[in-house]
Amino acid sequence: MRQTLIFLAFILVCSAPGIVLAAQQVVRQTPPPPLYYTNNPIPVGQPKADVPPDPNAQQQLHAGDTPTLFPERCVSDDAGTGLGELPYTFTMALYDASTRARLADLPGGFASAPVGCQTIPSRLRTIPDDTRPGLYYLAGTATATGSSRSATVGWQTVPFEVIPD
Repeated sequence: MRQTLIFLAFILVCSAPGIVLAAQQVVRQTPPPPLYYTNNPIPVGQPKADVPPDPNAQQQLHAGDTPTLFPERCVSDDAGTGLGELPYTFTMALYDASTRARLADLPGGFASAPVGCQTIPSRLRTIPDDTRPGLYYLAGTATATGSSRSATVGWQTVPFEVIPD
C-alpha cells in the first residue's frame, strides 16, 4: 500500500507542470468580455451636460434630475452581425453612499454600443422624486453576448450629492 501511494505521489509531482501549463493555456485563450467599462466608477455630470465633469468636483443634483453619466464603454465584437454595434441589457439601482444600502431599483433597459472604446454621455434614469438630501451613487450590471462569449459586468458611478430644492 505504501509503495502505491509513493508511486501515485511521484506521478502527480511529475505531471503537475503539464497540468499547470494546460491551465495557463486555457486562461490565455479566454476571449475578453464583449462589453466592459474602463472608467469604473463612472463620472456623473449635470443634466444635459455634454462633457465629463471635473473629477475633483462632487456633483450636486436634485431629486427628479436626470444626471448625465459618462461611461467609457468598450465593445470587443458585434456578435458576428457585421453591424458594428453590440446590443446589451442593463440594470440600475440607487444606493446610499454612506451605508451602501440599496434604496431603489430603477428600471433597467436595452441599449447598444459601437465596437471599440468610446465615452458616450448617457441620460437614462431620473433620481427618484422622493430621494432625500444626502450622498448617493448608481450601480448595476450590463449583460452582452458576443460572438465567442457572454458576460455580465458590474458598474457604478462616483458618488454625487442630492441637495434640497
